[in-house]
Amino acid sequence: MGIPLRGGRPFDENDVIDNNEVIINEAMAGRFFPHQEPVGKRIFMHFGSGKPTPVEIIGVVADIKDLGLDAPVEPTIYWPGVGGEAVLLARTNVDPLSLAVAVRRAALSIDSALSLQQARSVEEILAATLARRRFALNLVCVSAFLALLLAAIGIYGVVAYSVAQRAQEIGIRLALGAQAGDVLKLIIGRGILPVLLGLALGLAGVFALSRLLTRLTAGLLFEVRPTDPATFAAIALLLVAVALLACYFPARRALKIDPIIALRTE
Repeated sequence: MGIPLRGGRPFDENDVIDNNEVIINEAMAGRFFPHQEPVGKRIFMHFGSGKPTPVEIIGVVADIKDLGLDAPVEPTIYWPGVGGEAVLLARTNVDPLSLAVAVRRAALSIDSALSLQQARSVEEILAATLARRRFALNLVCVSAFLALLLAAIGIYGVVAYSVAQRAQEIGIRLALGAQAGDVLKLIIGRGILPVLLGLALGLAGVFALSRLLTRLTAGLLFEVRPTDPATFAAIALLLVAVALLACYFPARRALKIDPIIALRTE
């Protein structure tokens, strides 16, 4: 599985035969052996209805989310013994499902009484666990894109209308020697100011709403807090960039206004 070894050693063939060595994860090492070296220590395990059996910790491995991406990491013990059920994992360089028949045949050649379930790739298992979250994410992305598109169209329309209404003023400014940069700053500045004000109010409202709906939003997030500052900053920069583009094109059109024609317009 490629789980990194943090200390000690992995299992070997002798450990599989003896069944008296175990490997633990970092969560268990941190909870039960704080500020200690767990390798070499012994713990007691229950096997069936028998007495507790002492086993030695031979290694510590990194934590993995084997209970789900949204579930916290629990203390885990890896034991090389054979239980009632087993999972066979195979790392391949080709499509893993293309080798399912060959692996099944090899397993049955060892024990024909094995009850084998349908083979699945790790990618399929992961996709199934993420299906609900991915569906919700797609809906949110589509809604967010439509909202962003409508906001950009609205800003463009308002700024374009403002430029049309102020065509005579812009013509006079150009006739009096105003530079293109000055006109751009004037139009973009007045167009972006309401956007920045709305962005500040909107971020404050979303931040307050996210804190109230933490339980609802946390279920759709993975290793990201509902009030993550980096996410808020990225969204704010995206909105400002879209607003600047929506203001830029009408401003560019304003520079093409002929001062003579603008002055003749009543």
